Amino acid sequence: MNKGFSLIELLVVVAIIGILAAVGIVAYSGYTESARINTTKANYNLIYKTMVFEINKCEIDSSGGLLSLNGNNLLNCSDIITSKNNYGKVTSAMSTYFRSIIKNAYNSSIPSTFPGRYQGNCVASGSQPKGYDGLNEQGVHHVAMGWVGKKITFYIDTCVESSGKAMSKIFEINL
Repeated sequence: MNKGFSLIELLVVVAIIGILAAVGIVAYSGYTESARINTTKANYNLIYKTMVFEINKCEIDSSGGLLSLNGNNLLNCSDIITSKNNYGKVTSAMSTYFRSIIKNAYNSSIPSTFPGRYQGNCVASGSQPKGYDGLNEQGVHHVAMGWVGKKITFYIDTCVESSGKAMSKIFEINL
């Protein structure tokens, strides 16, 4: 007599595997979303701490360079601590530097940084038209420098959620 599984037994096994797979997929997507959020927050803090550290180097040696990329300094202390408004150069250099060391946690085809402040509300990653360079999208860090009177301000704005306001940090230097 041949022994085997009945059709009912096989269907029960397939149903159990299907239920386990469905639960696993839901749990996995929750883990990946949590990882994206945590990575974006960690990168946000890294950008802030790096800029504070780089500016503090200028207090020690004002003739030094900042944001070294491939052996070349993208900025000099004189680009920041000056009577001239070099905010465009500084903002561009910050974006270039951080794009080279940080990847966008939500979409690797969208740059990790945007040179300038975020505007409006955050949106889902990949929802902006091509050419917007990640403006206001999840996982994008907006970096900028501003100058008012004798105060230099560095802005770091990061969209973590797909709607609402960005996380924002400001670092000020009084001249």
